[in-house]
Amino acid sequence: MGNADSIPVVSQLKSAVQAGCGDMNGALQTQENFTRQCPIISHMRNAIEDAVPPQERRPDTVCNALADVIPGVGHIKGAVHYAMGDHPQGERAMKAASRSTAVIGGTIVGLAVGGLGGAVTGGDAGNRYMDAAIATAEDAIKGKITPGEAFDGCAAPLLDTVEKHHKAGAMWDKVEKSTESSDKSQLVQAKGESAGMGE
Repeated sequence: MGNADSIPVVSQLKSAVQAGCGDMNGALQTQENFTRQCPIISHMRNAIEDAVPPQERRPDTVCNALADVIPGVGHIKGAVHYAMGDHPQGERAMKAASRSTAVIGGTIVGLAVGGLGGAVTGGDAGNRYMDAAIATAEDAIKGKITPGEAFDGCAAPLLDTVEKHHKAGAMWDKVEKSTESSDKSQLVQAKGESAGMGE
């Protein structure tokens, strides 16, 4: 690992001591070092910097974007922005945190149900579902659609997933029946051959 700035908890403790002693620049620099040096956190930072336009790349912007995508943290941050009257920032944080929550939830369920392939499919389905739900909710709030249409819009991705699963299950049933009938005919043939050998 690197120095104390790259170690989770230790870095934050160091920043707290620096800030408590009045060294705000040092505290900020310690956290800047942490986000650049700590494994995983530095990768997340790189991904966020790729998403944030270069003219907006400042530590506060990157930290804001990181906080927005963390489930729970982004929701709380969004609620605080709403409470302070900053609706665009509140909306951005809520959407980002909700999308991350859906992707993580879909990935976990997909992994449990279908292994690695299921995890990829579940994460993608979670992302698509949340995008559709957000777009539908926005249209409903703006009065562009009725409550019934909003419900249908939110339910559509879920129903599509259920339909695809049902079709896949039906196809699998056909494969199993085909295999069973093939196994039975082979068993009958084998019994016939063994009976012929005994004569």
